[in-house]
This record gives sequence, structure tokens and C-alpha cells, in this order.
Amino acid sequence: MNSGDPEGIHDVEESVAVAERAKDIPELIRAHNNLGVMHLLLGHTEEADAGILEAHRLAVHFGLRGFVRWSEGGPVLSVKFQRGEWDELVAGADAFLADETPSYQASSAYAWRSLVRVARGDLEGAQSDAEQSLELARRAKDPQVVLTVFGMATVTFLSVGDETRAAEILDEILTEVRELPQIGFGLVWGHGWAWVAWVLRRADDLLAALGDEQFETPWVDAAHAIAAGDFRQAAEVFAGMRHTAFEMFYRLRAAEALVAEGRRAEADEQLRPALAFYRGVAATRYVREGEALLAVSA
Repeated sequence: MNSGDPEGIHDVEESVAVAERAKDIPELIRAHNNLGVMHLLLGHTEEADAGILEAHRLAVHFGLRGFVRWSEGGPVLSVKFQRGEWDELVAGADAFLADETPSYQASSAYAWRSLVRVARGDLEGAQSDAEQSLELARRAKDPQVVLTVFGMATVTFLSVGDETRAAEILDEILTEVRELPQIGFGLVWGHGWAWVAWVLRRADDLLAALGDEQFETPWVDAAHAIAAGDFRQAAEVFAGMRHTAFEMFYRLRAAEALVAEGRRAEADEQLRPALAFYRGVAATRYVREGEALLAVSA
């Protein structure tokens, strides 16, 4: 699949079936998680969540604490973020990070919490989490960790107004991408790289780095739309994937652009669902931004 053959999903499905027949619980857990991740890359959110959560459920049921901890530091938090279960995400990240046992997923836990903190106006806490996530991701030296965690961190720093730090991290991301024969799982944060690149007027650099990517996925489509400044199209891509949190982030960005162009009615169409979502997750910073735009577009 990472090499561009979506039919590879059937091999992952077969791995689940084989593990079930063999009653090999550790491999069954691994297979469900891998199947969920592959569906995530294809943009199949319901199937992705099902695989990720089933792997976690099985690990809890059979007492595989190592996998439970691994899952709760990353994949489970990702599901909660998209579903708008942000209080549960923060509680889960807090509990995970309170356990100081070294973990591969610690960088992800910090990164997911940083996104919620910046959305809720805790800029200092968001920056602290982002820096922690970067330090731990570098220790892991795993491209899928580096590209996703660095993607969250560069978005966090740009969101708090630190363009210099965001640009530094974007440089590291692009260097990593250029060196990889295939990006793989890191593509799920290509949209974040693209948004930072667009704001910093470096969209061409981002598009060049993605130029040889063979995996045809909505994640790449979203990144291309964002690099072109078409945030409304990016939001529609995420709506099609049912990735609500990302959809609403780009609807808010689309509204900003439309207000600036004097297209008030169209801006309001983007703002209404975005504001409803952000009020529901207590994202006070984005609510303020949306209401300010709504006032301008009234």
C-alpha cells in the first residue's frame, strides 16, 4: 500500500483472518491495528476507527498492557480528536504522560494535547507540549513519528504566532520527506505541512517534496488543495473522509479568506458549522476567531 497499491489492504484483511484462526492474540491485535491504519491512509474513517479501537479493546481484554499503553498514547487520542471528544483526549494524554515509563508514543501524546491547548487558548501550554513532542520524536528516529509529530508541532507554533519556529520545523519535515522513497503514514499530516507552507509562502517547496508520492489518497488531495489556498476544497475532502476536526479547521480558514475577498454569504456558510463544532469542544480561541469573522461578514 505504501508503494501505491491500494489492493494491499486485502493482505492486511487476510492477516486478521489468519490470526483469528490461529488464535494468536498478539498478532490479532497487531493485525487489527494495521488494518485500521491502512484504512486511515485510504481515508476510510469508520473502518479506521473500528480497527484501532478493536485492537485497543482486545489488548485491554487480554491484559496486553504494553499494547494498551502504546495505543492510548497515540491512536486512541487521534480517534478522540476527530470525534470532538477533547475532554477525554486531554484526560487520556494527562494520564499517559503522568506515567513516566519511557514510551515510543509519548511524543504523540504531547502533540495531540498541544493541538487542543492551542484551540482552547492555552498558548504557553501548547508551546511547551510542542517542544516536548519534538524532543521525544527526535529520539524515536522513526519517520512516521517524526513526520506526524513534527506536523502537529509546526501547526501549533504557527497557530500561536511563532512563524520562525514553525518555519524551522517545516524545513526539517521537508528534508525528511525528500529523503524517503515513500512517505507512508506521514501523509496523514501532509495537510498541516501544506497549511504552514502556504502561510509562509513556501507552497512550491511543499508541492515539490510531494511530487513523487505514489500513494493516491484523499490526504494528498487535501494537501494539494491547501497548498493552492483552496481551503474550502480541503474542507470538503475532509468532510468526505468524515474527519470532522480537520474539516472545521479548514472551514474556518476558508471563512477568513472569503471575508477578506468580501464574499460574505459564502464565508457564513463555512463559519456556521465550524462555530458549532468549536463551541461543542470548548475551543475558545477558534470560537473567538469565528465570531469575529461572523461580525465582519454580518
